[in-house]
Amino acid sequence: MNVFTALYKTYLSCEESDLVDDVDNLNNSAVLLPIFHTNKRSNNGKDIIEITLSEEGDFLRANYLEKNEIIIFPVTEASVARANDKAPHPLCDELSYITSAFSQEKFDAYISNLEKWVNFNDGDNGNIVLNSIWKYLKQDTLLSDIILYLYPRSAYKIDANKIMVSADDSNFTLSSKDFITFCIETKSKRNRKVSKDKELHKNYISFVESELDKLPKEICDISGLQTYCTKKHRGLMGNAKLISVSNHIETYYGRFEDGSSVTKVGYVTSQKIHNMLKYLLENKSTSHMLDASSRVVTWPSVDLQDYDYDFMGEQTFSQAQVEDDSLSFWDDTEEYTITSNKAQIVNDHIRGEMLSTHSALYQDFDSLRFYVLIIDKVSNGRISVKYFREIFMGDLTTRVSNWYATTNWQYGYGKYLKVKTPSLSQIANVTYGHFNKDSKRIEMYDDALRKKTVERLLPSIVDGKKISMDIVNKTMNNLSKRIAYKEGWDTLLNTACSVLKKYKWDYKREEVTSKLDEMNNSRDYLYGRLLAVIELIETTATSSDKITNAEKLWATYMQSPQKTYGILIKRIRPYLDRLKKNNKYYYYYDALLSEVTNAINELNLSSGQQNSRLNEDFIFGYYAQKKQTYTKKMNQGEENNHDEV
Repeated sequence: MNVFTALYKTYLSCEESDLVDDVDNLNNSAVLLPIFHTNKRSNNGKDIIEITLSEEGDFLRANYLEKNEIIIFPVTEASVARANDKAPHPLCDELSYITSAFSQEKFDAYISNLEKWVNFNDGDNGNIVLNSIWKYLKQDTLLSDIILYLYPRSAYKIDANKIMVSADDSNFTLSSKDFITFCIETKSKRNRKVSKDKELHKNYISFVESELDKLPKEICDISGLQTYCTKKHRGLMGNAKLISVSNHIETYYGRFEDGSSVTKVGYVTSQKIHNMLKYLLENKSTSHMLDASSRVVTWPSVDLQDYDYDFMGEQTFSQAQVEDDSLSFWDDTEEYTITSNKAQIVNDHIRGEMLSTHSALYQDFDSLRFYVLIIDKVSNGRISVKYFREIFMGDLTTRVSNWYATTNWQYGYGKYLKVKTPSLSQIANVTYGHFNKDSKRIEMYDDALRKKTVERLLPSIVDGKKISMDIVNKTMNNLSKRIAYKEGWDTLLNTACSVLKKYKWDYKREEVTSKLDEMNNSRDYLYGRLLAVIELIETTATSSDKITNAEKLWATYMQSPQKTYGILIKRIRPYLDRLKKNNKYYYYYDALLSEVTNAINELNLSSGQQNSRLNEDFIFGYYAQKKQTYTKKMNQGEENNHDEV
């Protein structure tokens, strides 16, 4: 299924579940627009004016809508994507159309269009709201009514596209682009706003459909219906369009006569596709910003109103859900399959989160469809589809669970302990970002690079692909720069462990746990443990926050561990003596130091093997040893001063 068919069928599903035109939640959440309608948000509380009329069409009052208040109003095929000022909206529009003060030509075009709709409403089709507005607007007194109501005892003059108002020694300005909407106060004192009047919306839809019936019909390539097909499609990110026709005629030479020959899209189909995507983009649960011009859109095929799950974000588990983040997998499958009880808990947790957003009416949850889309505004006129996947919900929950199972890691210690998978954005920041001394965070300054990194990480979840090696290599490179990341070290280390854990499973089918593995006698793991012990000796012997010798020589140690160890052991001797003098932890650290060095000696490594660069196991050994030691200290009642912030 292509992205257009997916959006179209989702809209049809929303129609069945009465999600379309849910005006009761107009200003509380995104609203899925009915066809032939669009919406507009007040940017500053001074750009949309609501005119209140009586049933008889008499002016009652005018008020600015509050900032961020949203209105819904009907549009035409030409006006929804107008690039010039020649196509009026059918009802609500800018002042330059609704009054003749700026342009008689535009006002006449507006009144002519509105009159066609009004004539359709004769007899049984009559609509109170529409008829009241028509009675008022054809008098052409709107501009003076607004000014006299908002600015009593005032005078005004029109200067180009502005209206200069003088009142009580104060000056005000109205713009020809100020938008006008309407509200009818009925005899029963019930207000009927254009934005929330579903009866009016349906009436306009009926009117447009009656007009479309008069036009020639073709087979729509998306819906398969014989209908009127359009060449004009609405913009979604400003005027940028998802479906558009090239202005360069040479594009079609030798293949088609013109752009419309490439594909046929019904006008109604186009409306449903674009209104569906517009809703998804405006809904916080389904739209995830990569940068100012790019979005990741995720949505289920049904129960869209209840969907609220972000698998790209951070996922936190309790210790009961993932004990020591020790997970097991089959070794002979390309796609991860969780088999251990602990890992199954992760799967059940994710499945439960997703299942909770769907109606009990849908018993066959696994066969429901889910969609993932990345769109990018590549120019002011065009939107590019960079990625699209349709996946069964059962497959999605398995792959999301596998992502969490192969990337979850322990962050912090003691009461601050969390088992979590970092968000894709955090992985991108840690991979290609830099430490910001002002914000005390690792941040990425290049939005385009962050976007591309998240785009490349997403298939690791949705498609079950291996994590990209450049991300792994860059993460390892960052880990060698400990001094540069000193204040952000905990964030870098923990997030890097998540990335490297994923790498170990993807490329080596090896499991990794944050728990100390005393049976692991690999060279790199043992050297990681050794450096952790050396660092712990110095930090335990002194209460200062100065940079330790282990931190200073971290990069050198990663390059030549045995040679650097010889330097470090001399430098920490005074700290061992201090611990011995105070009889505090000396015997514990001395025994631990001997245990690890003896294990390394038993490997009988050559000089070259001792001093070759350390791999990712060094990081896991370092982390596990520090974690085990801190845990031991806390169990003995010592307050932990190393919690991650």
